[in-house]
Amino acid sequence: MSNRLTATALGIVLAFGTGIAMAADNATIYQNGSGNDSTIEQFYSSNTDATVTTYGNYNKNVVHQEDTNNTSSTILTNWGNSNDNTIDQNEVNNSSANVYQTANGGKTYISQSGSGWGWFSNPGENLVASISQTGWGWGNDATIKQTGKNDNGILNQSGVDNVGVILQNGTNGGWYGPATWTTAEMYQTGYNNDGYISQDGKALWAKMSQSGVGNVATITQTGHNLNAQVTQIGSYNTASVTQRN
Repeated sequence: MSNRLTATALGIVLAFGTGIAMAADNATIYQNGSGNDSTIEQFYSSNTDATVTTYGNYNKNVVHQEDTNNTSSTILTNWGNSNDNTIDQNEVNNSSANVYQTANGGKTYISQSGSGWGWFSNPGENLVASISQTGWGWGNDATIKQTGKNDNGILNQSGVDNVGVILQNGTNGGWYGPATWTTAEMYQTGYNNDGYISQDGKALWAKMSQSGVGNVATITQTGHNLNAQVTQIGSYNTASVTQRN
């Protein structure tokens, strides 16, 4: 009897035990109009994809993905003012988050991180986040926040009075482990734009490029093996780089 139960249990495991690892989830939302809200939530899966496309003003879009691997999120706000976009990827690996936004007064926030399970913690590896706020808008805000290993954040803005922020905490396998790069890139074109990059960890690389008038570029790095580069073309611009070991 016990052998039959064991065999039965093994059959159940083989049939269902790898379901989470092999699952592929896809979700798509399309909205055309103003004052709309959209939310996609995905948990405990692999090969997961979420896409939100909106047209109009005063829309709010949120994508939340947790405990997923090989995860992808994309939000497209093709035109419209005062649209807010949020992508939150928590406890993820090999994942990407991308937001494309045009017009004015928009706010975009991307957060990517791994888990914190003590000795078995997953630092969040191979994470890529990108925000593009183009179309010569004004008053746009964009923030990328990443915690993990081998992460890359890219931010593009054009217009007037825009603010871009990239915050990275690179674990990189601990101080005595092998180094993998944590990289941040920011490109701003226009007038009175502010760019800020803050990195903490090991093997850090930050690049900021601004063209126009009255722009401010700030890079702060703390850790070991630090690399920073600022390029400004135009008038009345300000650049600052601070590095601490």
